[in-house]
Amino acid sequence: MKKTLIYLFTVLITAFVFSSCRMGLDELPVFQDAKMTNFWFEHREVVKKTYSNGQQYEVVVFTDIKAACTFSIVSETADVADCKVTINKAKVTKAIDLASIVGKATISTAATVQPVNSSPVLGVPGNFSGTATYLVKAADNVTEKTYKISVVVQ
Repeated sequence: MKKTLIYLFTVLITAFVFSSCRMGLDELPVFQDAKMTNFWFEHREVVKKTYSNGQQYEVVVFTDIKAACTFSIVSETADVADCKVTINKAKVTKAIDLASIVGKATISTAATVQPVNSSPVLGVPGNFSGTATYLVKAADNVTEKTYKISVVVQ
């Protein structure tokens, strides 16, 4: 009898806990946007320094050049956008080497971005001297758009 009461009490508590977790909660939205709204670069440079005892070491210096970059969509269809990133070299204090620069992008909420073919991975140094292509996929895992990025230094 005691085991039956404990079992019944456990079942009732479990049912109450799991049913009360769902009350009054709205369903989260499933985002359907697959947009890239900005693209810019960061310059990374390895600088050699020397301790006071003469021993040398290396430091990676990060320079965000977002203020020098202008992102624009040149042409666009439902599936593909041809884009241009213009880097104003007058606003950059470092020499710009498109063969070894770090790309960054702003995309839609909860979307993902991945390089297509041999395009550079965002967030690590890569070669942006040619056209780079990225697939932005919305959180709904259905909506997607391809962005082709060309870089111009002026």
